[in-house]
Amino acid sequence: MEAQKVLGRMREHCTVRAEEAVSVSATEFTTAPCCDYVEIGGERYTGRRGPTDVVMAEGQTLTWHSSDDSQHGSTKQGFTICVTGPAP
Repeated sequence: MEAQKVLGRMREHCTVRAEEAVSVSATEFTTAPCCDYVEIGGERYTGRRGPTDVVMAEGQTLTWHSSDDSQHGSTKQGFTICVTGPAP
């Protein structure tokens, strides 16, 4: 699983569900701290703080949300989140 998004369109969201327990990490992560985020297991990641070695249980979701606020540079930011291996 790899989730990659360049936040070029406003007011978007997507949910990805883990089909097995996995560990995920962001290799790149920059979002508008006020408005755009990725959420895994109730934990929100925003700004330059992306997930690192976060365990997702089977069936757990990763959701990203981008705002409609282009004043905060949403169109110039994005992220790449990859599975780094099966969950320990």
